[in-house]
Amino acid sequence: MDQLKNRVGKGIFWQGLERVGAYGIGFVVSVILALRLSEEEFGIVAIMLVFVTLSNVFIDSGFSMALIQKKDMEEVDCCSVFYINIVMSVLLYGILFAVSPWIAEVYQTERLSFYLHVFSLVLIIRSFSLVQAALLRKRMLFHLSFRISWIALIVSGAVGISMAYSGCGVWSLIAQQLTNAFVTVVMQWYWVRWRPQWLFDWKRTKEMFRFGWKMFFSGFLDALYNEI
Repeated sequence: MDQLKNRVGKGIFWQGLERVGAYGIGFVVSVILALRLSEEEFGIVAIMLVFVTLSNVFIDSGFSMALIQKKDMEEVDCCSVFYINIVMSVLLYGILFAVSPWIAEVYQTERLSFYLHVFSLVLIIRSFSLVQAALLRKRMLFHLSFRISWIALIVSGAVGISMAYSGCGVWSLIAQQLTNAFVTVVMQWYWVRWRPQWLFDWKRTKEMFRFGWKMFFSGFLDALYNEI
């Protein structure tokens, strides 16, 4: 019992430190970028973030939380969720790719369509480590989540700032987001010693979704509230 309390206490500490770092580093990077970029350029990325954030909720569909809560989790569960995440990310990327001209027309920004084609790749990149992220939380390895988050923020922030000062405009913000996603995936694959196998089970997947759909609905409403 004392050991469990100790782990929970450390977990709360590392999660708090991760959030403080995320807000702190994010704020500093945003201020520096704001000195070089226009409100219009930030606005374009903000528009794309709405669609990408909502798409991320659909890609996960509550499966990450289902894995974390599942007491009898087996290898096939992780593999099934991994492949569902990949398929969903490609499907949603395709949808965003197809409707991007309409989105650009609605917001009266001609280049928005092409920007969204590139920016939406973050969906596919992040889908490759959703299982690893869930396993980090399930195993209460919050100190590793802290390291991964800080490394990704610092590296992506440096990329965004250097590109902004090179006159890259919107592309500096897009590159920042893509770099953050890529570095996060690489670090999670490096520290979480789990690799997908060719396993899949529809029955166990349906069981997880019976729990996960509640998390999906809650996450969707939360994302909708925060982004729109």
